[in-house]
Parts: sequence; structure tokens; C-alpha cells
Amino acid sequence: MGIQGLLPVLKSITDKVHIGKYAGKRVAVDAYCWLHKGAYCCSKELCENRSPDKCITFCMQRMELLRRHGVVPVLVFDGGRLPSKGDEEDSRARHRKENLDRARAHELAGNTAAAYESYQKAVDISPEVAAHFVQALKAAGVELIVAPYEADAQMARLALSGSVDAVLTEDSDLLPYGCPVVLFKMDKAGNCEEICLKNMALNRDLSLVGFTPQMFLEMCILAGCDFLKAIPGIGIRKAHAQMQKLKSFDRVCKSLRFSGHSVPKGYEQAFQHALWVFHHQTVYCPKAQACEPLRPLPPGGLLATAQVPMQAALGQAEVPANAAAFLGAVLPPEMARNIAEGNLNPHTLEPFSKTPQNVLQPLALNGSAAAGSLVGAKVQGTASRRGGLKKLLPVQANGIASYFGNTARCSSGSALRQFAAPRRTASGSMPEVDDSAAMPVDTRSRDHAGSASTSAAAQLPAPPRPALRADNSRPGHASAPSTSGYHAQADTATVQGPQLCRFQVTASSCSSSDSAHRHF
Repeated sequence: MGIQGLLPVLKSITDKVHIGKYAGKRVAVDAYCWLHKGAYCCSKELCENRSPDKCITFCMQRMELLRRHGVVPVLVFDGGRLPSKGDEEDSRARHRKENLDRARAHELAGNTAAAYESYQKAVDISPEVAAHFVQALKAAGVELIVAPYEADAQMARLALSGSVDAVLTEDSDLLPYGCPVVLFKMDKAGNCEEICLKNMALNRDLSLVGFTPQMFLEMCILAGCDFLKAIPGIGIRKAHAQMQKLKSFDRVCKSLRFSGHSVPKGYEQAFQHALWVFHHQTVYCPKAQACEPLRPLPPGGLLATAQVPMQAALGQAEVPANAAAFLGAVLPPEMARNIAEGNLNPHTLEPFSKTPQNVLQPLALNGSAAAGSLVGAKVQGTASRRGGLKKLLPVQANGIASYFGNTARCSSGSALRQFAAPRRTASGSMPEVDDSAAMPVDTRSRDHAGSASTSAAAQLPAPPRPALRADNSRPGHASAPSTSGYHAQADTATVQGPQLCRFQVTASSCSSSDSAHRHF
């Protein structure tokens, strides 16, 4: 869900960049964001527990897009269910169930469009679907981490420790986590939006001058997040105004109660829990190969940092001291490592069943040489039901399939010159054509059709040519003026970020001025 309304008020410090800006750098990617996007093309299949091949193909295309631009992707997956997010997960599950029932009802009524829309809202990315993506990434040699709990906290750990240079996601949660550079909304061309935490003071819509990282975090929680719903009537702008004036959430809660807002009972304690989750959630450390807090726990324990009286017990710690259960239980090192490597189901803590071979075969890509090779391809699982794999189209340098790559190109003028229309003789009769010189039947592919017709036309007897006039023209033929045509030639400019192309006009031979206009 992210922080409600945060990204729109940060537009002034949001830069349009291309993923190529991070060539040679490591970028952590929220894998579930790609999986949810890819699920739109096969939502019904996923709701019916059928093959996720289309979804995995979409995700692998996005991964290869990063590789093609020199970016080193690190895919991060969500893990087990975080206790602090239990209410939010239950609410999402109810909405999915309602939409699934609605989709089936629409389908029975013959309302295909409404059923398709409801299926998209009902789809759930299960650990089994994610496991297909994990296996494809392993076959392609891509680095990945399955978080013990939330992927957002795991990516924040990678960013704060310097293991990655940026984070690519669709959620705004990474900003209150404290990630220095966050990339949002990458499209299929590699264009995305960049927000740098160091530029927060330059924001114009909501002034953040004088805000500390703690104040910014508390403002985001007040506006509503995955761990705590917002107070009714409080959005990002009111939360900003209150924090700018009062500096801390406990004072804000007192002020809101005094002004007549309906602040739920125990809201301050729940707010403190959310703060602790953002600061100290359990994550996986690749170097130590064990679970540990996102940030070190304070020496005096969690209660030493509480800003409000904590009447409720924090919960029984399962492992080292001061680690409350709502932060996520610290798993044994061997189990945490197997989850991080994608060998265990993070929900059941059991090994995954064997991934179907039809998923691994078409997606086992290695290196940038395979960039774009998935474009136009069909995965075996779905294509075999339609009579086999479709022929792969040739791929251009930019990774886009060239639908005209094998077609012989020629101008309309040259095509006309290859056609010889029969002319009448002086007696008015048509010249006879020898049967032996007739055009042979061409059973070859269309790629050679032009050359076959040209050679056959050359075998026809030449008709009599009328005499030339004094101006060197023939009767019935208007002399066409000589014209130089123009065509656009791409000249790639070296820039930082996306590669831009400017077009320069160069002269080339063309049969007529009309043809020149058609080319330009």
C-alpha cells in the first residue's frame, strides 16, 4: 500500500531518469512489484492455480532490461508474514476473496469485461508462484534474496549498508525506511522516477526544512501506512502541518484529541509499535548469513526508546533479548539462509515442490547476450496447447522484435521498374509469349518472392520500343524530372542516462518527389 499521498507531494524533487544512469551499479528490485504487474496478463490463470508462465516471462523481460543497460539487479522477495502486518494482510485476503466471487458471478452472467477486472483484483502472488521466478533467476545467474519477512525492510538494509546503490520499487515505504535513493514506476523502456533523500529540504509543495528523519517517519505513519491506519480526517498534508508545528507524534495525538478528532484508544501505543517496526524489523544479513534487526536495538531495550507509556506487554522474545515478537521472530541461521536462497517456503518453512521444467527451459538466460530474446516468444506450457512454439522474431539492438527484419526492402520506384507491362505492336496485336519462357511456379518463402518475380519477368520477350522524339522522350510517356529524396538516419548521441537519437537528413536517390515525401 505504501504511504498514502506521499509521492504526489514530492513531485518537485522527483526527477525523470533512465535506468541506464545506474549502469555498472547494483540496484535492489522489489520482485513482487514485477510479479503483480505480470499477473495482469494471466490473472484468471493464477486465480485457478494454473501455469504462471506469462507472468514469469514478463518479469524476466524486465530483468533483462536492467542487464541490457549495464545494471546489476538484486531481486528481493517478500518472505513470511510479519505479525505487525497481520490486520492488513487479513483485510487484503478478504478483498481478494470478495473479488474472486464477484469475478465468477460476472463470468456466469456472461459479463467478460467485468469478470476480467475482478480477476485482476482477486489475484494473489503465492510463494509457489514466486518460486517459479526464483528458479528462472537462478538459471539466469541473477542475485536474489528472499527476506525473512518484508522485502521493503530487506531492501532498506541493503541500501543503508551500501550493498546496493539504489532501490527500484512501486511503494513509497522505502522513503520513511531511510533509503538514500529510490526509483519508482519503471516502464518497459527503462524510464523511471528518482527521489533522493538528500533533496528533501528542496521540496516546494510541502516544506520539509527543519524536518529530521524521525519527524519525516512520524509524519508518514500519521498519514497511514501498512502497520497503522490513519486517524479519520488526517492525510499527508494535515500530518505534515501537525508535525511541523508540534515536532513529535505524542504531542500531535494530544492536540488532535483536544481539537475533537476521533483518536482511537491505544493509538499512541500502536504508533510506537509502528515506529519500532520501521527501525528494528528483522531482516537477513547476507554477510553473516543470519537474521538480525534492520538497525541495532538500543542498549536499554525497546522500552528505553518509548515516547509514550507502553501499558501492554511487548510480547515474549523467542531469541536474543529485547527482540519483541511483532518485529519478526529471529530464525535459526540455517533456516534463514535456506529461505534467503529460495530453497524453503517462507510461509510453511518446508521445501518447495519441484518447479515444472517448462518454466525453466525458455527462461534460462545467461548474460546480456540473451537480452531481448524473450520478445515475441511463447513459453512451452501455454504455446504447446496451441500447436507448438511460435517462431522467434529477430531482435534489434534495442531489444525490440523486428517484424520486417527478413523482408527485402525496396522503394516504390524500384518496384515499378521491375514490372514490365506488355505493349501492343504496330499491328495492334499483343506479342505472343513463348510457353517455355513463362514464369515458373515459386514455392519458396515470401522473403524471395520479389527476386523470383524479377527473374521471371526478365525472361519475357521485350516488346517493340517506339521511336524517340526530338526531345529524347517517347510517345505516351511524360518525362519525370530528376529529384533527390531524403531519408532519416539515426545519429546516436552519447548522453548520461537514456540514449537519445537525433535525426539528420541526408540525400539519396529516389524515383520521384512523391516517393521522397513518403520516406520523410
